[in-house]
Amino acid sequence: MFGIRSRKIISLLIIDAKCTGCGTCIDKCRRNVISLAEEGGYKWAWAVRPDECTGCGRCQRYCPEDAIRLMTKKIVD
Repeated sequence: MFGIRSRKIISLLIIDAKCTGCGTCIDKCRRNVISLAEEGGYKWAWAVRPDECTGCGRCQRYCPEDAIRLMTKKIVD
């Protein structure tokens, strides 16, 4: 009768303009989805394995710069 509502992770978005490369998201991610990149003395986080993201939200919750968004879509099973 009524479907079970759940969310499906569509993508892990890291906003480069906000990211300071502090590494907090890397420390909090249990799946090693995020890594740091560096070029010209500038560091930033990027999703190296976004397909392995479970959507737990720890990276987004602990980011001090609010630079991470989990883009989700509600689906009905």
